[in-house]
Amino acid sequence: ERIFQLKIDVLGRIWKEFRRQNTRTMYQAFENFREEMSPALNDDILYYLLKEEHMRQDGETGWDWRTWSRREPGISERNPAALERARDRHEQAMLFHSFIQFVLTRQWDELTQYANERQVDFMIDMPFAPADARVWQNPGIISIGDQEGGYPRREVQGVPGKKETPLGQIWQFSVYDFQRPAASEYLRDVFQINQRRAKYVRFDHAPGPYQVYVFLMDVGE
Repeated sequence: ERIFQLKIDVLGRIWKEFRRQNTRTMYQAFENFREEMSPALNDDILYYLLKEEHMRQDGETGWDWRTWSRREPGISERNPAALERARDRHEQAMLFHSFIQFVLTRQWDELTQYANERQVDFMIDMPFAPADARVWQNPGIISIGDQEGGYPRREVQGVPGKKETPLGQIWQFSVYDFQRPAASEYLRDVFQINQRRAKYVRFDHAPGPYQVYVFLMDVGE
């Protein structure tokens, strides 16, 4: 944690100097990056900042976006007015973290170009499960209950039992609801994004092709 904070502090100093030189070509490249990646970039960063904020307020439940409306009405449900207030509150932090993503993206592009010139390929590990930020952003493609019930999870991913763990393992990952076409479309889009980043994409947390092992959850979890 201390090392992480040290890196953030150093990046903050770099960001401060970078903003002072906002007439340079590199700053325009940053603005182009933000425009190209919006709104997904802003939404992901907002999720990260809200999660940090709510965990500071409640370390026990603040990690779970479904509880955020207890402290900030409307934010779990992505009410437009609540989202706008959150964006205004975190405006400067969102710019800073956009800069970090800009730097990381340039470094990745430089690394993959260097590797490709030397016939070295990359493989990306892609979990066959949506990240929590994606669940908050797209609850309609996930196997969860409705807004009125507090979005209870109907299913979570895991693996079957075996000799060492006869009851199986419950990973607590959310499950796509493939009865809804939007779920397959979303997963396809994510896969294609990863294909552009690396030559090979490995699906993780899936026992076999087109299979996931799920545990049913009760309403109270």
